[in-house]
Amino acid sequence: MPYRIYLKRKTPCGSEVSEKTNTDSPAVAAFAFRELRARNEFSGQNVAAVLSGDHQQLYYHRFDRQPGEADFVPLDDPLEKLE
Repeated sequence: MPYRIYLKRKTPCGSEVSEKTNTDSPAVAAFAFRELRARNEFSGQNVAAVLSGDHQQLYYHRFDRQPGEADFVPLDDPLEKLE
């Protein structure tokens, strides 16, 4: 299955995608998503780390969300959808 991992930032003209990783490996996809998710410089900003597989969104973490809110993926999430 092809995986895409990237950062998505809201802009006045829509969305900007950056720091993309494309892979067929679930392990590489999990590593890349965890690396983006762990970045502290986006805390409180309207930026999201996204992991999609086979053109479906699997994980979506917004850096302006808190634990327990929608679109918040904990750092220790096992990412079971990749297994």
